[in-house]
Amino acid sequence: MKMKKNLLILLGVVALLAVAVIVILSVDGINKGEAEATPAPTSKPLVKLIQKSLEEVKSVAVDYDGDHYTLTKDASGVYSSPEYPGIEIKSSYGDVMFSSAADFYALDVISQEQTDLANYGLAKPQCTLVFTYTDGTSQKVLVGDKTPSGTAYYMVLDGDPRVLTMSYSMSLNYFYRFNQIRPVVDITTSTDDFQYMKLEVEGKVAMEADIIQGDDKVGITTIEIVNPWRSGVNSEKFVEYLDAIAKFGFSGVAEGGKDDLAAFGLDAPYMTMNLKTGAKEYTLLVGSISNVEGYRYAKLSDSDLIYYFDNAQVTTLETKPYDLMDRLVLLVGIGTIQSFRFDGLGQDLQINVEQTYQVDENGEQVLDSEGQPKATQNFTCDGKPSDGDQSRYFFQYCSSITADTVLKEDFAPQGDALASIAYTKLSGAETRIDFYEYDTDFYAVSVNGASHFGVRKEKVKDIADAVTLFREGTLRRYATSITPTPAPETTPSAE
Repeated sequence: MKMKKNLLILLGVVALLAVAVIVILSVDGINKGEAEATPAPTSKPLVKLIQKSLEEVKSVAVDYDGDHYTLTKDASGVYSSPEYPGIEIKSSYGDVMFSSAADFYALDVISQEQTDLANYGLAKPQCTLVFTYTDGTSQKVLVGDKTPSGTAYYMVLDGDPRVLTMSYSMSLNYFYRFNQIRPVVDITTSTDDFQYMKLEVEGKVAMEADIIQGDDKVGITTIEIVNPWRSGVNSEKFVEYLDAIAKFGFSGVAEGGKDDLAAFGLDAPYMTMNLKTGAKEYTLLVGSISNVEGYRYAKLSDSDLIYYFDNAQVTTLETKPYDLMDRLVLLVGIGTIQSFRFDGLGQDLQINVEQTYQVDENGEQVLDSEGQPKATQNFTCDGKPSDGDQSRYFFQYCSSITADTVLKEDFAPQGDALASIAYTKLSGAETRIDFYEYDTDFYAVSVNGASHFGVRKEKVKDIADAVTLFREGTLRRYATSITPTPAPETTPSAE
């Protein structure tokens, strides 16, 4: 009896397990059926409108924002416009316009009938396209307002009753005025090509430089700033400056034309830069007006377009000359001058130098290791013969002065100079350097009337002290400054 009861329990458990399996399989089947009944989502297919080969596109005409032009392409792939003969067109714009004309599609169908076109901005379309093909057919397309989603524009085609949408990306192929598809003309040159540059800011010459390219070296061998005064430069910094000019580029073409210069601040430009290269001359005008995006307007002499560019580039272009100069206020050698005079701080001394050039047995000048004529010097001081060693020692103290600070831009010398140096080179060129009161530490330096730098007062006092020792005959060979001087400043002094 007990065995029969256990058998019944076992059969009951098996039956329950069987029922559970059936239920699980049924649910799994239902789930599988539902999955198979729900197709995977797919993107909506594009509405194909025109399908031709690129070679079959003959022309594309565009009416956009009041501008009309037609693009054609010759056998070599160069684009042109009969409305603007002789004007170059950027090939990338022509390429996308012709490609879209060969494979033209709509994003969606909005309506099967063209009713109430004003509701779509199609009564007065913002863009009209006409595609012409080599088989003699053509297609006109009107493009209206942007859709509420902002991802497309409404459009209609001649011969098609439907209202369609053009994708935003396709609109970017055609929404251009003619000037916008022209190449942007930059100052495309190499630093090695520059020969001359002149910079004017607000009508005043800020810097002018002659640039002499070397035949036997890579890069620039001589740069001379001729305004504000004739001076050497820090070649490395100046080459960086020229490189920035060579890479100067515009961001785009501004709306407007060459007859509307005042609207861009170009009738009285903020900046004018004249450049000469081996191939051509440029004049760059930078306007005095910036637009709301922070761009400045500009015009280049070999283009009738008005461009805009990042305002930050103005800072690079208007680099001050003293940022590029080597800051040598004075540099003379006894072999290069006729006379030298120091006057001020209680001293007045003039030394004249007579050069006697050495010749060989053939009567030709003897050259030194640098290829310059060898010469001996005879000195006179205040009209009397002067000791040669003492004279040479004196020139060691005053032959070179380097600026220590940059003056405030609005500084103007007041009163008489406290000291001055005047010297005449063998060529007859005269240079006058005046020292004016500036602040407690510096004299303002004026070189031939131009004031940009200051020097520490100790440097000028050294020369005055050297005059005293020279007259006493006790001046020694220059080793260090008579009065120690602090390191040069790199920024304008505060006062």
